[in-house]
Amino acid sequence: MQSTNAAIRAQTTQVMANDLKAIGIKVNIDLMVSTKFFAASGDGPLYSGTYDLGLFAWVGGDDPLSFIYLCTEIPTKQNNYTGSNTPAYCNKDFDTATNKANNSLKQEERKPLYVQAQKIISADLPVLPLYQRLNQSLAKTSLRNYKPAPTNTPPTWNAFEWELPQ
Repeated sequence: MQSTNAAIRAQTTQVMANDLKAIGIKVNIDLMVSTKFFAASGDGPLYSGTYDLGLFAWVGGDDPLSFIYLCTEIPTKQNNYTGSNTPAYCNKDFDTATNKANNSLKQEERKPLYVQAQKIISADLPVLPLYQRLNQSLAKTSLRNYKPAPTNTPPTWNAFEWELPQ
């Protein structure tokens, strides 16, 4: 299952289906419009959990993992299908490491906790990221101290450092 609004995902879905078929796993591809695919309130397959495999893009933040796969983020009828954890992954050790990291402002404290969380989620593998989209940004060559953001942080994240000579 995947949304129909991205040609690259449609192609990827077909390649994956062919690869799975080659090892004896039959896949029925269900391309659907994004409004149906991502429908909240339990109406869409993604948030209601009524799918076996799903392919869609996800936007990451500055800190790795953040809150996305916490047990409390699983969409359910009880929480009105809110939350980002559509694979319904739940691991208390992962939650503990991630929550401790999220509650610290010190990078030197967060880093080992994120490493621990990453090892846990990599071993469990509730999702399989296929590729990373590139962020592209442009600036005049005369703009000094411009630094592209490596994540979805706005490109103006360090605007206070910019200098544009006259």
